[in-house]
Amino acid sequence: MWALWTAAPALAQPGIALGPVAAGLESPLYVTHAGDDRLFVLEQPGCIRIVQGGRLLEAPFLDITRRVLAGGERGLLGLAFHPEYRKNGRFFVDYTREPDGATVVAEYRVSGDPNAAATDERVLLVVAQRRSARTGTASCTSSATRGRSTD
Repeated sequence: MWALWTAAPALAQPGIALGPVAAGLESPLYVTHAGDDRLFVLEQPGCIRIVQGGRLLEAPFLDITRRVLAGGERGLLGLAFHPEYRKNGRFFVDYTREPDGATVVAEYRVSGDPNAAATDERVLLVVAQRRSARTGTASCTSSATRGRSTD
């Protein structure tokens, strides 16, 4: 269980202080907004949650956990709202696909409820991952051995 923190102006001295924004999040990775009073929080296992009016909404904005391979540096990793989101409801996500670990960039749209996305996915890009360095299992060569035979 994770909590989301934000920087808030300190009253007693110059600088910043951290304060809680929301609790009850699962592996939050990223926070953004869509040009309104809501915060959208990306959870690594595959949910986008909304914080509004200082509280975490119960239902996720988007839940794609069945599509997402999460753990380590894999999971739901990116969220971007279209510049005209208020008019067209389009947004984009980047995630690691279950079961093969491919990187996917997909488009979604908001549903009739502004706090819920439609579940239809339009895949824009798929990048196959040979042996994912994101798991820490890929071997890397140092600059000293790069280009040299290792026989």
